[in-house]
Amino acid sequence: MPGDARALPPLLRRYWLAMAVLTGLSILYTATMAMAYHLKFPYGIGMLYDDSLWGDLLVFRPGFDRFGTPQFWSSFEYPFTYPAPVAVVLGLLFRFAHPVRIYLAIEAAAIAAAAWWFVRQLTARCISPATAWAFTLSCLAMTWPLLFLIDTANAEGFVIIVLALGVLAVLRQRWWLGAILIGIAGSMKLFPLILLGLLLAKRRYKEFAAGLAVAAVVTFASLWVLGPTIAEAQRQIDVGFALIQTLYLYTMKPDAAALDHSLWVAVRYAAVYADRTLHPVELASRTASILAISLRTYLVVAAVAGITLFFTKIRRLPTLNIVLALTVCAVLLPPLSLEYTLVHLLLPFALLCAYATDMGQSGVAVKGLGACFGCFAAIFNIETFLSNRFTFAAEARTLALVVLLVLILRHPFAWTALDHTSIERTATA
Repeated sequence: MPGDARALPPLLRRYWLAMAVLTGLSILYTATMAMAYHLKFPYGIGMLYDDSLWGDLLVFRPGFDRFGTPQFWSSFEYPFTYPAPVAVVLGLLFRFAHPVRIYLAIEAAAIAAAAWWFVRQLTARCISPATAWAFTLSCLAMTWPLLFLIDTANAEGFVIIVLALGVLAVLRQRWWLGAILIGIAGSMKLFPLILLGLLLAKRRYKEFAAGLAVAAVVTFASLWVLGPTIAEAQRQIDVGFALIQTLYLYTMKPDAAALDHSLWVAVRYAAVYADRTLHPVELASRTASILAISLRTYLVVAAVAGITLFFTKIRRLPTLNIVLALTVCAVLLPPLSLEYTLVHLLLPFALLCAYATDMGQSGVAVKGLGACFGCFAAIFNIETFLSNRFTFAAEARTLALVVLLVLILRHPFAWTALDHTSIERTATA
């Protein structure tokens, strides 16, 4: 028999409890390390110990103070490290006297709108408004990637908004709008283009092609706006990309991986360790070349494996599984994926919560669903207690992402709210 329709289903209550327990352990661990042993990061939350609040935005201010002038590129104290469309967005943002306030206002409005939308999903399923709001707000407050995004004021916040709106448009069968929005998000960061797979799975080939075209057009238009020529603007963008490769991809420094949950981190450590085992002489001279070769190999293998997985498995799954799988791949497979990219998982997680509520109220037990919520708890929580000399929370999140992807591929979540044919398709698979 279905449980009390005014209460959260058991799966959501267990997730809520897990997040509270993990957050409590992190607070206790951080407080103990800070007050008893006077230890800072990585034993605690880095944002508590440095003065880099909103640093990912403010670091580019010298350049954007001269946005639209011939001195634009030469004014940066730190090379610009994002694709051209992000530069245009930040150029508009820095037109305001207080860009940080505008950024925070936009993100606050987006969070408020998302919370309101999610509460509506729960109350439509007979969850009491008080319970729905308490669950939503407390879970957001315990979601570390969201806190990290606000602390850094990273441009990823704009990408998250545009991509989430695009995915929602596709789920509501507004194919062209979804393709345009996902294409715009993909021009700002390459990995959101993976979500165009939603259109491929629905056989919306024209809209899929349009999404790719939008990404290309927005990119070239942004380079033209930045100037002085498209080629020169791209050259300046490449300088920033090269710096990112040096700081994060071609290095074995532990702090470079402290906030990175990309699968490439594990691959590069395995490749260098294997090489040092086989060739213990001239380690320093070999490491850079091994990393370069390993990265090129990883990118090719990840791309081929991802495409193969999509056409052989993912596209045949129910819609909820497709959204979850594509989003997990989007934050797991790129060679650099820092903590704030995990905020992209909040929309698929919200859909999973609505699905779990429907199944719970119908008295249907879904295999693998509970384990998925356990993975999300590990992904979203800060888990400072996993730090001892070095932080291992990012590695824990990587493992949780891999397990979550396996669960999504193994267990179809047929849900008529998203796909009226998913139950029939699953039954005949």
